[in-house]
Amino acid sequence: MNDSMDESFLSVKLSKSIAPEDSLATVLGVNILDCRKPFLPYSDFYNEPLSEMVEMDRDFANFKSELGKFSFMNYPFILTPATKTMGLYFDNRIRMYSERRISILQAVTGHPSNPYLRVKVRRDNIIDDALVELEIISMENPNDLKKQLVVEFEGEQGIDEGGVSKEFFQLVIEEIFNPDYAMFTMQNESQTVWFNPTSFESTAQFTLIGKHYHINAILIFHTVLYYEDNTRHGNILGIVLGLAIYNNIILAVNFPMVLYRKLMGRKGSFEDLVDWNPILYSSLKQMLEFEDADLEEVFMQTFRISYQDVFGTIINYDLKDKGDKIPVTQENKYVSIN
Repeated sequence: MNDSMDESFLSVKLSKSIAPEDSLATVLGVNILDCRKPFLPYSDFYNEPLSEMVEMDRDFANFKSELGKFSFMNYPFILTPATKTMGLYFDNRIRMYSERRISILQAVTGHPSNPYLRVKVRRDNIIDDALVELEIISMENPNDLKKQLVVEFEGEQGIDEGGVSKEFFQLVIEEIFNPDYAMFTMQNESQTVWFNPTSFESTAQFTLIGKHYHINAILIFHTVLYYEDNTRHGNILGIVLGLAIYNNIILAVNFPMVLYRKLMGRKGSFEDLVDWNPILYSSLKQMLEFEDADLEEVFMQTFRISYQDVFGTIINYDLKDKGDKIPVTQENKYVSIN
């Protein structure tokens, strides 16, 4: 953060700003989180000249002010994504600055603490080293995750001014998504990744857990991808993704939108399938829209589905007891899909 920045901005209270109530949405019972494909693109509402003129440091200070000052952040639909990203950046940086001030005060009172989140790893053992340190921090002192991350590679000189941290995140992500782990599957049609339920890292399916640390950016939750048998690589992925966002580092990780809806407490639906597997969605949609009586003969589907595990072995799963004996018909096709 620029040291010359106005002190009034730095001392902004990180209180939750209340956006104006949308009366029409309330009357209609509409929630934007339920919107999957708007009738008009979001970009139609962006005001690019206005977004370029807004001084985001001042506007963000107004947004967080408890004095009811006007802020364009209360009307985010008119701001471009780049401008809104700056708001998130300022929010995160203020939190880091606050943590440094707290560390200074603790030092004065005789209880000094590190003002930064320091992580020291070996390049040839980056996953396990990072996992050990971050797991201990997240369990024993999660508030340290709000501090600015400083990464050090063992045996290498250099000061982390952002470049080392970025390299650290990229290396961790490359390891986590390494096909040798088979933790995720890639859909070529949508270029999105999803959890692999047959990963040899775990005999159980993934469970998605959100731990809220009021960091607002690890963000929306401190997202911990956690297997039922405590798979360690899944655990660190959630911490790493959250820290990357919090430290303003962009990673090439493309999940379908349903994951973010679930993080916001929303349920997935059949329509979410189109973001992940458009071919499968199209096939099932065609079956739902098929109105002739001979659906069973045309599609020849049952209540059993099949998929491959990481070794290429076909695994069958019955949606109902003895599902392979139950054909999909006009009467039960919605049950089979939903």
